[in-house]
Amino acid sequence: MAVCPGCSSEILASSRFCANCGAAVEAIEAGDPRLGATRELTASESGEPNPTAGSGTGSVLDSITGEAEAPEPGDLSGSMADSSIQHGRFLPGTVLDERYRIVGLLGQGGMGEVYRADDLKLGQSVALKFLPEALANDPTRLELLHNEVRLARQVSHPNVCRVYDIGEIDGQHFLSMEFIDGEDLSGLMRRIGRLPSDKGVDIARQLCGGLYAAHEKGVLHRDLKPANIMLDGRGQVRITDFGLARLTDAETASGNRVGTPAYMAPEQLAGEAVTIQSDIYSLGLVLHEVFTGQPVYHANSIAELVRLRDESSPSTLSSVVPDIDPAVERVILRCLEKEPTRRPGSVVQIAAALPGGDPLAAALAAGETPSPELVAASGDNTGFTPRTGGILLGVFMLLVVAVVLLSDRVSFVVRSRLESKPDVLEAKARDIASELVGKNADLPVRDSTYGYWFNPDQLMRQHDELQESGDGKLEFWYRQSPAYLNPQHPFLYTRQPRKVTLSDPHPNETGMVGVRLSARGWLREISLVTPLTESSPDDTSSKTEPTWQRPFELAGLQLDDYKPASPQWTPPGYSEQRFAWVLAEPPGNKRESRPNRVEAATYHGRVSYFQVLHDWTTRQWTVPSRKQNSLGTAAQVEESIQFSSAIFFLIGGPLLVISSFLALRNLRQGSADKKGALRFAVVLALVDWGTALLEAHHTLSPSLEMTTLISCLVNSVGRTIRFWIYYVALEPHVRRIWPRVLISWSRFVDGRLTDPLVGREILVGCLFGVFLAILFELRLELDGFRHGGIIGNRLWSPEALLGGKGIAETFGNIVFGAMTNIFALLTLLIFRIITRKDWLAIVLFTAMFTKINTSGSDGVITYVFVALVQLTTVAAALRFGLLTMMSAALVQTALTRFPITGNLAEWYAASGLVGLGIAVGLALIAFYVSLGDQSLLGNRLADSKKTTLSG
Repeated sequence: MAVCPGCSSEILASSRFCANCGAAVEAIEAGDPRLGATRELTASESGEPNPTAGSGTGSVLDSITGEAEAPEPGDLSGSMADSSIQHGRFLPGTVLDERYRIVGLLGQGGMGEVYRADDLKLGQSVALKFLPEALANDPTRLELLHNEVRLARQVSHPNVCRVYDIGEIDGQHFLSMEFIDGEDLSGLMRRIGRLPSDKGVDIARQLCGGLYAAHEKGVLHRDLKPANIMLDGRGQVRITDFGLARLTDAETASGNRVGTPAYMAPEQLAGEAVTIQSDIYSLGLVLHEVFTGQPVYHANSIAELVRLRDESSPSTLSSVVPDIDPAVERVILRCLEKEPTRRPGSVVQIAAALPGGDPLAAALAAGETPSPELVAASGDNTGFTPRTGGILLGVFMLLVVAVVLLSDRVSFVVRSRLESKPDVLEAKARDIASELVGKNADLPVRDSTYGYWFNPDQLMRQHDELQESGDGKLEFWYRQSPAYLNPQHPFLYTRQPRKVTLSDPHPNETGMVGVRLSARGWLREISLVTPLTESSPDDTSSKTEPTWQRPFELAGLQLDDYKPASPQWTPPGYSEQRFAWVLAEPPGNKRESRPNRVEAATYHGRVSYFQVLHDWTTRQWTVPSRKQNSLGTAAQVEESIQFSSAIFFLIGGPLLVISSFLALRNLRQGSADKKGALRFAVVLALVDWGTALLEAHHTLSPSLEMTTLISCLVNSVGRTIRFWIYYVALEPHVRRIWPRVLISWSRFVDGRLTDPLVGREILVGCLFGVFLAILFELRLELDGFRHGGIIGNRLWSPEALLGGKGIAETFGNIVFGAMTNIFALLTLLIFRIITRKDWLAIVLFTAMFTKINTSGSDGVITYVFVALVQLTTVAAALRFGLLTMMSAALVQTALTRFPITGNLAEWYAASGLVGLGIAVGLALIAFYVSLGDQSLLGNRLADSKKTTLSG
């Protein structure tokens, strides 16, 4: 079976016409499937430009036939021809279907005839494209005609010829399209040769715009060539003839080689899968001729063309045009790479690489929402010079040193004077429980856990005052149970669905014991869950009173300093006897720092409850649901939490519903960044689920472990879906309103992790992050003036003290928090959409998040500094980008969540070094990436070395 040399379709040996393109052909013997017709070209068909030649540019025949034919521009909507010589099947003045009046023949060829006509109903000029009379009823050709209309109608762009409709007159099928009063690119280059560089760049950019519009709708042209590119009288480019186009997701059978061989990509000519990179290769061939006036390869046959492509690489454009812009040469040669994977990923990248112009600004000026690919390809590709990057890195390091110095003044850990490691405190708590509560042979301890927490009653107390009483804002807790500890209450704002805390699970299992110690190891509270029933109610042990000297010693108190008093606090559970003591006689007017009251209870002669009380104590914290009063700092903290909850339900709930509808609309319209949203969601889900599993309490029970695994997964997937909806719903609006905010982010999610711009914006984010950390610590320092002393860092994560597992938890929380910082940008966007003013959106955003991050106990200094933090965050996002804001959040939380100290002799110093390592490591990596291909030591040193070697 032969192959049509014009469109590379297979032809029956007895056929006089190609069923695909309609060209008249001679019988051709089958050969190499890539070669098609391989006869020698005549002089008029050779690679030299010839004004009398057919429709091609002279590089290689646009279609190779057995006989000389009329010019091919019949493929086009507006190619000019001499209608006075040949009128085609319709004479000028003929009225078709009582609507179209023929003006004249524009062109004809194997693909059919194109006429200029007047639309009498609308009063406009149009172009009518008819199938060849011999193929008017050919099912294959009719399907191609329908396909051209179907696909071309999906593409709407100023640089694409508009196709209106398809019709039929007396059995003759035609399509109506935009009439372009101009000429095709092949004819223009035959007349004047290569185009001026500035005009060539303009044409190249317009071609990229038109192809981009087609590719965005999933349409591949597959026949891009000069003859299918029109220029109107204003120099506006139009891409025409989508007769061979198809959708990118459509399957292509092997050997289905359609198009013009001279302008086919190697894989297209070989009958392999055609992709966007195939159109890009064709674009590179066209641009080569535009800028040089010559084809890439001079071949006398398709066989020779294939051989040249296989055995050689395109010559440099500068060898033909010495003064060509190097940027133009680089991008064209990239388009002509043999391997599709080495060509540009999209035409947007080509447009961005061309000298001058801004495709992003052009899209915005046209009222379009730029695609993620266009956003990623916009902006420059430069990072920092070694000098600038080195200066910024040096400033960052100095600010980190300042953070370390300030941390020793404001850190809870340092000011709590942690003397014992958590495993030492765990052993002490276990011994206290065994000594005071005793061991029950019927209820052996099966499970236990421990951790650190902040005592809300003591948050606003001065450290010196707490230290005198042996207390601190940081406390240690321990729990043991005869049954596996199975937490029931997932936290609302964090990924802790299976995390055991001091209050979860609720102490309701007989034999459960909760112990609370000060940071220095003094007993502050112990409680026992007593049984529901008694087997021996008359047991004489119930009348036995324990020796109270020992519990007081464990609490760091002297029993002789206290006197018996009437009990006021009821025990958490049933107890047979209650006891109470108060401080005997405080000495004069001296401020008394020791606890002023002790409450206790016994059950069967053993301690069932013991608590050391200050005048600020509000709860039995081993059973936090038992609240004594709602006054003081704890109440103010709860008020802040309640406000945050109200914000979540009043804003978060409706926002999720509205975002769901917006996301669905964006998906239907094709404006959503599905690839970016999917990658973001997958990484977020993995970080969330991994962190949740680290935070979860694990046991030897297979059923509980399976519950933990599934619960963590379900909660993580739920949170991920919520953020995916936000992303899909609002990210297109960010691209429309603040597209430059997403340039580096789009490159980052596209996997271009070594892009210098990505490194540059992350390094800037590191600077913002360390600045935010210093602001936070300065706020604590200044706020201390109002309280008579520094209160301390309330954002620090106590889990970071619990060794490797706790450090991994903290790191996961930091990464998750940085990623979900995208929600802050989306919130700002919502305010921007509502108010339509940037400044007003910033004011509302700052006010809302300042209120969320403060409580009623905070003063003016706190409000000012928190507002300044919010403004800095917004500035980082809008001035540099989302990636800068995220990296700033990562560095700021790394420097404030870990126990950073300048005293490396402290047992927790290693954990603090992890936080420093995260911040410094990210900055170093960003600095290195921002240099790109530049020498780390700079060009001057490199030049001096070369000079030395040459000397």
